Amino acid sequence: KPEMMDKNLKWHFVSTGGGDEDGLNNSKVEYFSGDFNYYLARETIQNSIDARKDKSQPVEVIFKLENFKTKDFPGINQMCDILTRGAEYWAESPETKKFLNSAKNILSQNEIPFLRISDYNTLGLNGSDDDKKGGWYSLVRSTGNSSKASGEGGSFGIGKGAPFAASNLRIVFYATKNDAAVSIFQGKAELVSFKDEDSDIKRGVGSYGFSQNSVRDIAHIPECFWRKKQGTDIIVAGYKVTNDWIEDLIKSILRNFWYAI
Repeated sequence: KPEMMDKNLKWHFVSTGGGDEDGLNNSKVEYFSGDFNYYLARETIQNSIDARKDKSQPVEVIFKLENFKTKDFPGINQMCDILTRGAEYWAESPETKKFLNSAKNILSQNEIPFLRISDYNTLGLNGSDDDKKGGWYSLVRSTGNSSKASGEGGSFGIGKGAPFAASNLRIVFYATKNDAAVSIFQGKAELVSFKDEDSDIKRGVGSYGFSQNSVRDIAHIPECFWRKKQGTDIIVAGYKVTNDWIEDLIKSILRNFWYAI
């Protein structure tokens, strides 16, 4: 509920500190941008299979297209301002400006397409924000890192870029309930550098939460992101809906997991 929200619960982007800035061509995202549905199904399902809870039962993964009310988008006004500032900062880059203006237009609609990928019979994500051995840190908090054992699918940790490639906003939300019944939520954005109201240049990689930390109090997690059962949701904001999106996902699932099925 709005009255329960903390003013520090918002989008956070760290300063470049005079260092390198982030442009639109993000290798972590671009690698998966071609046949994005193929990679999206492959990478997310592999993560779920690796986190299977009851080994005698199959993992269940559900892909569900939902239309979120714009008012339910966390930090909507702040994000629109960030997109505007980014477009101004990259005014001489037509490609970047076009992407940012398109993203802002999506956020101005009454509804936004979200693809929710939910798994069941899985462990959920454990560990604190700083626990480098935990599943939460591996999936949400780090780049190019994985907590999986050698031999497990996706052990190099690059597949986490696939959901961003499927987003017209390059924004993904994560929600989990782990084996300790702890609910965790956080949003991640893979955007471009921009100049804030204090003329400080910010990195393009940001997160929605308390500073750079996740949200672990259910009172501060929007109800539409609650996990009622143990497991994890990966929610692609501004999903690139195509006429064949269901068929494309099914083809990827059959190609990559035929033996398991």
